[in-house]
Amino acid sequence: MMRVVGACLLAMTLASAALAQGADQFESVPPANPAPANPAPANPAPRARRVVPHPAQVVPAPAAPTSAVPAPAAPVVTAQELEQQGDAAFRSADYAEAIRLYRQAAGQGSGTAMGRLGIVYQLGRGVPQDYAEAMRWYRQAADRGVAAAMNDIGVMYQHGLGVPQDYVEAMRWYRQAANNGGPVALFNVGTMYALGLGVARDCNAARLWLQRAAAVGVDAARVWLQSNPNCGGR
Repeated sequence: MMRVVGACLLAMTLASAALAQGADQFESVPPANPAPANPAPANPAPRARRVVPHPAQVVPAPAAPTSAVPAPAAPVVTAQELEQQGDAAFRSADYAEAIRLYRQAAGQGSGTAMGRLGIVYQLGRGVPQDYAEAMRWYRQAADRGVAAAMNDIGVMYQHGLGVPQDYVEAMRWYRQAANNGGPVALFNVGTMYALGLGVARDCNAARLWLQRAAAVGVDAARVWLQSNPNCGGR
């Protein structure tokens, strides 16, 4: 009986040892294909990339189309044309338009237009009559060699319009205008000699100046010579 029990114990001990040895061998051999802790997907999606073009590959945007033919410039109206238009407006009694045109021409440096503005203010056409303003424009025109304006200054002094009456000063301006080709000034110098205003009365000198005026088309000089064969008088 004791032999049978011992044999059983020995058999169990050998079986336990065999099991333990098998377990050690199992744990010491790694698996053929170990699985990673975080397995990657079978086909990973590609990462997005920002494409930066090479400078040579950059195509500039087309420029805005430009007109091949430039727009025509506004026509330039000369001072002389403005004066002529102003004269036409003045004759038509459109004084506001005449003044506008004369001022525009004067702004371009026209002495003639300045003289026209002097007349406008002297006569009070389209503006209140203003002798001082008239004289201001006459002087500006005279400074630019306008003989008519010089004559008009003489008229202002002869008749005391906005200035003290002064025949000597009037005669000085009439002579200056006549020497610059003013035909009406020839007539005024002649009458000043005939009447003895600002100068000693001199009929010979009067006839000389009046004949010169008539020769250049001043009808008043011709009428004076016909009406005053003896030089006339006051």
